[in-house]
Amino acid sequence: MKVNATNPDPVQVAAARLAPLPSYDALVIPERPYVSPPLQVISSGAWRRASVYCQLNGYASIAVVTDSVIDRHFGAYLEKWFGASLIYIDGPNAKKAGECSRDAYVLKDANLIVGLGGGTNIDQAKMFAKYSHLPWIALPTKPTAAILSGHASVVVNGKRVSEQTPLAKAVFIDQDLFTKLDPLCAKSELGDSLSSLTAVGDAYLSKMDRGTTIQPKLLKEAYHVASDALAITNIQSTDGIRRLYRANLRYAEIMNAYGSSMPCSGSEHAISHALDAMGSSQLHGIQVGFTTLVGTHLHSSCGDLSETFREQGIEPVSPEQVQVSLQKHGFPTRLSELGVSRERFEGALHLAPKVRAADDRRYTVLDRYNVGEVVEKLAKAGLV
Repeated sequence: MKVNATNPDPVQVAAARLAPLPSYDALVIPERPYVSPPLQVISSGAWRRASVYCQLNGYASIAVVTDSVIDRHFGAYLEKWFGASLIYIDGPNAKKAGECSRDAYVLKDANLIVGLGGGTNIDQAKMFAKYSHLPWIALPTKPTAAILSGHASVVVNGKRVSEQTPLAKAVFIDQDLFTKLDPLCAKSELGDSLSSLTAVGDAYLSKMDRGTTIQPKLLKEAYHVASDALAITNIQSTDGIRRLYRANLRYAEIMNAYGSSMPCSGSEHAISHALDAMGSSQLHGIQVGFTTLVGTHLHSSCGDLSETFREQGIEPVSPEQVQVSLQKHGFPTRLSELGVSRERFEGALHLAPKVRAADDRRYTVLDRYNVGEVVEKLAKAGLV
């Protein structure tokens, strides 16, 4: 770690004095001109180092945004390491569709927000930090782009929104924890990492059909990230975890540079969020893996999109390639395997274009076809 000799930061000085951090070479990301949190620690025992960070910065009243499952596993460790006044907030339950306003994110009895868990908890932490005007740090329990992104995907007053939020002051990634990731969680993260295979195509359709301004260079990079994730052969291996984390780092950088989550969130997330609103209990990334397959099938019938991709130097990934990869990792590739009835799925297709707030809606392939046409195309592909 480099320490600024003229104006040393006490946290960097303390970190530099600690023993050398063992880390994965594959996790070293080339420097890019994108905004990211100023302090990122990737090591064994990284969470213990987070307690040093808090002590040096005088954070004595810490609000931990998490959920009951994560709290049961890690709550005792936090109390031991931080020794501070910990305020536990059940992230997912703090924000139920239709019940939460932005005022619900205001805290008065804390001087630091900690996001503990996966993407949902991290996004909730960002909202508390934004509306309480407090700094926040991330302690992720799995790879997720949310830890480095300056946006949060949340439900406010019953509508899905993507809000610009402050970046974390620091991110502490415990590599030992990541390599022991639950297989289902690892699979879910892989599914979420494939989303740009659909989202990028939706962005180009929005430009072609609605004249939306896009940023081709960043869209191309996002598509390549998803293509790389598609090539992961073993998500439980050390190499697989490294590549998942690297994909999420790059996604976060791309979204920060783009100014929105558009490169990584299109029709596939819209359908998944619609299923959630209808009561689905399936893991987010498992749903997104399936809905990405849905999106690539719909995109394959858009001849002008394939031509545009090639003009931009993007080699389109076929729906057959996506399906083979999903099946290899044990993903559902039919509605029946996802546990969703055809009737419920048709309802989600109706709701998906409207699931985002009116001022945050995005044009996608779902706006090119009516629900009947979509279901017919998917039936022919054997998905429904």
